[in-house]
Amino acid sequence: MTGLREQKKSRVRTAIYEAAVSLFETDGYDAVSVERIAARAGIAKGTFFNHFASKADILSAWHEASSLAEGEDAAGAMTDNLRDALLRPALAAVRFAQTYPALWAATIRETPSTPSLRRLEAQSDERLRQRYEKAFREAIASRMIKAQGDPQTLAALAVTLLTGCVREWIVLESRPLSLNAHLTRTLDNYLHVLGYTPYDGRG
Repeated sequence: MTGLREQKKSRVRTAIYEAAVSLFETDGYDAVSVERIAARAGIAKGTFFNHFASKADILSAWHEASSLAEGEDAAGAMTDNLRDALLRPALAAVRFAQTYPALWAATIRETPSTPSLRRLEAQSDERLRQRYEKAFREAIASRMIKAQGDPQTLAALAVTLLTGCVREWIVLESRPLSLNAHLTRTLDNYLHVLGYTPYDGRG
């Protein structure tokens, strides 16, 4: 019986999640109420709160799922090109932002006031920082950058710069550049300051 109960609970949670995500994307996060989500999922309003503490916690579930998919999308063969190693995961995030604009914008807006979102964002940023630290460590060892800074610090700065770049672009009303172009230009400016020279395969 416990197994059947858990299966039913999982099905209801999935139905709520899918109904909410669909409504957020079509009508916008702010226009969708818990009542509408419950009606779309075919449940009572009170049942919603048995699975999610608030509407914003739907965003947390989406953020967690998209972060896992984003990590898989960004993963690939290791590169000895520092620029590619830094840009690839950033552009993977962009693909999600462009595929789910309403959810992405709502997530950024709700993060400061939603503990579960703050926790997930911190975890996501830390995973990116660790990946960047490894790339910078290898770049310094290969003498691809002239700056002799601490890889941890360089990685943390890159994460702050690029994630901030994405969040800023999403909330801007005027966007002279595409997000991809904005990210790429920002990264290139950072690498230029560090004196980056791609490894050309010669000793």
